[in-house]
Amino acid sequence: MLRLLASCSATDQARASYQNGLMLWAMNIDVIQRRTLQAKYPAWGKAMSEQFAEIARLDREGLTAALAFELVYACPTTTTWWQ
Repeated sequence: MLRLLASCSATDQARASYQNGLMLWAMNIDVIQRRTLQAKYPAWGKAMSEQFAEIARLDREGLTAALAFELVYACPTTTTWWQ
């Protein structure tokens, strides 16, 4: 895990920080707004669902949700909807 994080460049880490901010913003949107966005932007909804599923999978494997969140967004090798 730590090797994965250490392999990220400073640019990748800055991008991850920005993406984390976007993710936190997305998580704070209430359910009705999320459903509206998902209906209007199906790709966004699908990508968000995939990201949450990946975080949940990592969490089930024993990582804390916070660390799983960091791993999902730490390197550009993960798929994100805004790239």
